[in-house]
Amino acid sequence: MPPIKIDKEFQSLIPPLSQEEYKQLEANVVTDGCRDALVTWQGTLIDGHNRFKICTEHSIPFNCIEKEFDSRDDAIVWICKNQIGRRNIEKYVRGELVLRMESAIKAKAKEKQKESGGAVVQKSAKPPIKTRDELAKLAGVSHDTIDRVKFISEKATPDQLDRARKGGTGNTVNAIYQEIRQEETPTKVCKECHKELPLTDFYEGKGVCKSCFNHRKKVTDAKGETIKSNPEANRLAQMYSDEIERDLYDTKKEVEYTTDDLLDELHSLTDYFSRNTKNCLAIHSTLLSKPENKQKIIAALSEAEAAIQKTKELLL
Repeated sequence: MPPIKIDKEFQSLIPPLSQEEYKQLEANVVTDGCRDALVTWQGTLIDGHNRFKICTEHSIPFNCIEKEFDSRDDAIVWICKNQIGRRNIEKYVRGELVLRMESAIKAKAKEKQKESGGAVVQKSAKPPIKTRDELAKLAGVSHDTIDRVKFISEKATPDQLDRARKGGTGNTVNAIYQEIRQEETPTKVCKECHKELPLTDFYEGKGVCKSCFNHRKKVTDAKGETIKSNPEANRLAQMYSDEIERDLYDTKKEVEYTTDDLLDELHSLTDYFSRNTKNCLAIHSTLLSKPENKQKIIAALSEAEAAIQKTKELLL
């Protein structure tokens, strides 16, 4: 048998096993031998990298099956489909694989069009909806998740990428996506207009946005009655309003953060969670028809309840 070649790009398409998974596979192969054949294309390994390493280290014999493909891109598509179909891998990793398939499919289509004398395929920001839906279906996720996976792959730090690939609480596609968005543009929900706005639209330590704060036109006395001002006072106030505002709300000044401000923050957070949870459930209402899905959703919300309870315990 000629030496098996290892292609770094092909190998990178194989989601790595955890330390526990690798040790279990190693124990199985050492005890029972390599029961599944390795798969190669033109002598290059495309499936069975972990088994090949174990067999080589322990001098265990193995069999090979040679696949035939028209191109390297065809081999990449086969590797991705094979991994998605055989392993219980995280959503982010499945998304990465189908996006890699998308690149290979586009490259192949572009090459064929050139060979046939046609025009070069035009680049677009997103693949056609039909293609996106097909890729999402293959990965077992929504096409919105595919878009978020693409966003994460372009914007995430190495640590965030590692967490997304591992998955688990706080490391889901949506969690990492929201984390990056918050880092890029920190936002806050205004207590009055209930809009989610950049932090720069708020005076420091305030729970309402600048627009709502500045539109509080009425000035009242201790009895709550509107104080009327004369035309000259209005004219002067208008003339110096910008200067007064800069002086009063200079962001470089030390700002006292009060209990009321803290309560504003907490109310904004709970309101944001409540509204977005309701919207999420409404958008994906079709998933609520299955009892098992409802149980999973209730379990997820229970985690939120537990987190709030832990926070309350800090105050006791």
